[in-house]
Amino acid sequence: MAQFELEIVGALPGGLTRELIQRALGTVRHSHAAIAVEIKFVEPEEMRYLNQTYRKKDESTDILEFPTATATRNEPVVHLGSIVVSATDHLRTLGRDSTLDDWKELLIHGVKNLLHYHRRM
Repeated sequence: MAQFELEIVGALPGGLTRELIQRALGTVRHSHAAIAVEIKFVEPEEMRYLNQTYRKKDESTDILEFPTATATRNEPVVHLGSIVVSATDHLRTLGRDSTLDDWKELLIHGVKNLLHYHRRM
């Protein structure tokens, strides 16, 4: 299995642990020897600001991805970028409490989007 470096910023939502995230994201297939990603948990106000600033949408959302534009395939560790998550908006989108599987699915979705961006580079 390829190496996966993870940086977490902000408070993890209830029940979610670094180990669960690491295990879930470790299941994502990719062709790099090692990848790194930052996951930042924010409040809806910050998410709304980011969504408005970068996507011109004046609303909050549950997840945004910000790819690292300078990453190249021949680096020892490919820094994919950042995934920003609003737990409040994730729960609102689901319309119910989030299960660990829901969190895994959301975060895997974010990593796959970053990988897709880097394949196009």
